[in-house]
Amino acid sequence: MTERRDMDDELDLFFGAARAADAVPTTDLLMRIAADADAEADARAAEARAAAPRAPRRGVWAGLLAAVGGWPALAGVMTASAAGFWIGFSAPEPFADGVSWLNDTAYVSDYLPSYELATALE
Repeated sequence: MTERRDMDDELDLFFGAARAADAVPTTDLLMRIAADADAEADARAAEARAAAPRAPRRGVWAGLLAAVGGWPALAGVMTASAAGFWIGFSAPEPFADGVSWLNDTAYVSDYLPSYELATALE
């Protein structure tokens, strides 16, 4: 038990001396610490630049695909285009001669009354 007390007394002497001493670092020490910090910051910045992922460069087709809305939208556009081509290529009989059947049953002025007024003013 006395050994422990002796050891505590010795430590108290060391800690007391450390508290009494004015611990001011030298300018040289501060300059070396600042230089080490700058070197470490530069090294970490270089690592970050090297490890930063670059955005993949998109081509023209990828940009157009993104502008349309992606693959689902492009599938819809292609389906509508194919259906329009098929209807235009093998049109049923009423559509074969264009819209002449429409002229027999309806007039443009029936749907656009301002059209009749515009043609009357000419």
